[in-house]
Amino acid sequence: MTDSKKKINTGLIVAIAVVAIVLVVGGVLAFGGKGKNEPKPNDNVTKTEDNKTGVKDGDITFSVDAGQTRVQVPEISDGSVVTRKAGDGKQFVLVLVEAKNETSEEKSLYASDQVLITKNGERVKADAGVQTFVENGSWYEKIPAKGKTSGTLVFEISADDRIKEIELHGGLATKGAVIQLD
Repeated sequence: MTDSKKKINTGLIVAIAVVAIVLVVGGVLAFGGKGKNEPKPNDNVTKTEDNKTGVKDGDITFSVDAGQTRVQVPEISDGSVVTRKAGDGKQFVLVLVEAKNETSEEKSLYASDQVLITKNGERVKADAGVQTFVENGSWYEKIPAKGKTSGTLVFEISADDRIKEIELHGGLATKGAVIQLD
């Protein structure tokens, strides 16, 4: 191999190595490293004036009344003839959540950003499709500036599992905040 070809091959290998290092370092910086974005249980937990458990994630304060959480729900009806049954060996869990926007800008919330954590450690995202069957189930919500909204989140978990906590996110890339439900 000629010297010029060796220089080109060496240069190409160095360039590929540099790109790989930049991608790895960029990923670590963007996502904070493994486990760093995972919320800590009871992080920022408060009691609201109506005795609900409240947490803050970013600019959104969430509150949940664990006593209003419904478990072991075998089917959900929209009040007409349409019914959605839980899958074989599954149950629905319904959690009523209130969200308050602390900013002077409108905010959006999405069901798919919210996670239920079971006693077995399973992380289950809210089922946006089943939300449509539940009264007060819309979680494609716009929260006005300094305003609030509430809605019921629906999760489908194993029938023999139990709920432990809910991880609520005020936005797509937020850390999340955890409320104990058990």
